[in-house]
Amino acid sequence: MWSVNVVYAQVVDVVTAESVVSTAQAAGIQTPLEPLPSVALGAQEVSPLEMASAYGTFAADGQNVEPVMVTYIETSEGVNVYEAIPVVTTSFDPSTARTVTAALTQVVERGTGIQAQIGRPVAGKTGTSQAYRDAWFVGFTPELVASVWVGFPEAAISMVPPATPYTIPGGTWPAQVWSRFA
Repeated sequence: MWSVNVVYAQVVDVVTAESVVSTAQAAGIQTPLEPLPSVALGAQEVSPLEMASAYGTFAADGQNVEPVMVTYIETSEGVNVYEAIPVVTTSFDPSTARTVTAALTQVVERGTGIQAQIGRPVAGKTGTSQAYRDAWFVGFTPELVASVWVGFPEAAISMVPPATPYTIPGGTWPAQVWSRFA
């Protein structure tokens, strides 16, 4: 396995952290992000829902669909009493979204996300915070986007023995959970 984080850090250096923050916001990240060089490496907290929304923008060829908690409600008689109206925004040119998807496909095909393979095309990215306190996999197929976070919710506890059976980076439990879900 290999990680492309060095490449992402180099990209931030060239395009600026401010540009990365702007791009993240266009993709669907609503949490305020500071334009620091580490922004593209996931050094700031963002919710799993926002991550899924942002990656969904790439899966949808650059169209961001604002997440909704309830898509519709119907009575026991089958009468529709509520239906959410999706808010769709064009965030990126389709060719840009496809280029990002191509790069994220490589993460699963031969990078740190290989444990997310499901026998059909998948794009995604693993993430591991400092000292293994958080581990992520956010991935998508043409039909599904999902985000998996693994960690200790009560405190920033390193996921290393003896707290866990072995050290937990994003390419392990999060990618495995994602593959079983997808």
